[in-house]
Amino acid sequence: MLHNGEVVAEQFSPGDRLTLERGNVTMNVRADFLNGATSKAAVELRVLRPAKPTAFETDGAGFNASEVEKLRMPEDALELHYAIDENGVRSEFGEDEWASFDADSFSVTSPESNIEFEVALGEKPGQVFVLPLAPDGDPYRIATGEIPFTITASHVYDEQLNEASFDSSVTITDDISFLDRALNWFLTVGWKLLILLLVLLWVLGYFVRRRLPRQLKARPLVDFRPKSLGGKRAKFHGHYEKNRLRQLIPYLAESGLIRLPTAVRGIPALKVKAVGSGRMDVLNWKSFAASGRVSFDGEQLTKETKKVRPLRGSSTITVTSNDGTFDIQLNQSAMPGRR
Repeated sequence: MLHNGEVVAEQFSPGDRLTLERGNVTMNVRADFLNGATSKAAVELRVLRPAKPTAFETDGAGFNASEVEKLRMPEDALELHYAIDENGVRSEFGEDEWASFDADSFSVTSPESNIEFEVALGEKPGQVFVLPLAPDGDPYRIATGEIPFTITASHVYDEQLNEASFDSSVTITDDISFLDRALNWFLTVGWKLLILLLVLLWVLGYFVRRRLPRQLKARPLVDFRPKSLGGKRAKFHGHYEKNRLRQLIPYLAESGLIRLPTAVRGIPALKVKAVGSGRMDVLNWKSFAASGRVSFDGEQLTKETKKVRPLRGSSTITVTSNDGTFDIQLNQSAMPGRR
């Protein structure tokens, strides 16, 4: 066996041990077989020094959640001291070895998902700074309380890998008031939910609004019955239409007009408004009640009438004149071509 080119052992037997310093080792191996054959090989090895035992020290620190986004490295950071620890005796890394470290030589992890850490090295050997960070810089999301973390060190010096880990904790005080959190929630999330809710309520208004009876026909049948025996019976049509502008506004009850044919003189168009359950009010009934010519479902309107029952889609409006009687059947359609 050769160590750095010098012979350190002529022969090895099973169980033999040899202590070597750092350097290059060559082992010349020969095997003799029973059939007289031989085999030789040279095995090259590199002997390194053992990894140095290391350890961290920290005095601990605390931070306020509201100030996390304002913290600066390194003046506001948690300071740790990383050093060689042999048999309980601490010693500093040499300048050359410390120069082999960089920020990537250290990593910090925590079981808490809502916190991140930044690592930086100080100018002095062993000086390491750890700064807690809020996710995406949002202090409202950072974990609070006693936050455990593990810092892991790994560096290669003089061809030797050195590793160490250290468990510690940092205190993040939740000093953000409930009102501040509520306001932040509204500005980041709540306003979107509010708009969505308003849209849903707006759309809902089109479904829960009171609607005019579906039986109402666009061209309701008007049946004229003459008074005189020689008179001729005739059929006309009225005209029903909804208030389109009012339909655009949710929650407002539907309204519309029922226009009578020109043959029915002296009676204005009926202004109707839905009251629910397939019924509707005639809003302007007082304008023609005093004439005594109009009946709703057989109930005559007069100047003494105080209240009118709502009409239904199947209701009949009767108007009398000197020539006869007009029956307006709201749920029956007049045939095309009728007057």
